Amino acid sequence: MKIAILGSSGRMGKVLIDLSKTRNHQVMYFDKTSASFPVKADVFIDFSHFAVTAKHVEQVCKLQKPLVLGTTGWEKQIKDIEKIVKKYQGTVVYGGNFSLAVNIFWSLLAEASKQFSKFSDQFDVFGSEIHHRFKVDSPSGTAKQAGKIIMENFPSKKKIVDSKLDNAIEKEQLHIASLRGGDFCGFHEFYFDGQFETVKISCNSKVRTGFALGAILCAEKINQLSAGFYNFKEIFTKIF
Repeated sequence: MKIAILGSSGRMGKVLIDLSKTRNHQVMYFDKTSASFPVKADVFIDFSHFAVTAKHVEQVCKLQKPLVLGTTGWEKQIKDIEKIVKKYQGTVVYGGNFSLAVNIFWSLLAEASKQFSKFSDQFDVFGSEIHHRFKVDSPSGTAKQAGKIIMENFPSKKKIVDSKLDNAIEKEQLHIASLRGGDFCGFHEFYFDGQFETVKISCNSKVRTGFALGAILCAEKINQLSAGFYNFKEIFTKIF
């Protein structure tokens, strides 16, 4: 398969290139210094920058080629980008995290939240995440998604609190704490805690290769999908 990596000079781009080659794909490169767009690719993977997301989506959809979109930060434009995909009848799969382990982790959190919510007077739920010292935002997108999943399945939790607390946590608040330091690629941990037992669900992303692998596996499977604009976590069990 001919895979075009958009954002090939970035940290994720380099990992995607190396891993694609080990899986015997022909790799095409594209970043802001490239002279031309790789129109002969079979599938595109974009981990570039949100400022060019809409442009890349339109370029790829015009070619009638599928796109795996791993760039983050463009979510405020989601309605406009969805219109572009529909206009050209493109096939785009986007996601804040393409890690196989993280997507399974989210599924486990959903099921655990559903079960523990039956006993919300006995158990509380909360979590934390750790990332490397260079990460500029907190909490992580993965942690925010985990919080959303928990609230969807644990109805008594209605609001994520990710700031410093100077008071006792309220029953409807879901506290997610963040730590920054060292070289952590991403460690997420959530607790369902009661007076007599604690259940802990955690996911430790040791290197970026896991994110790249999920994106490449998605690119290999994307032709199973009909034209549309898909969230990776929502089709995860459909294509794997």
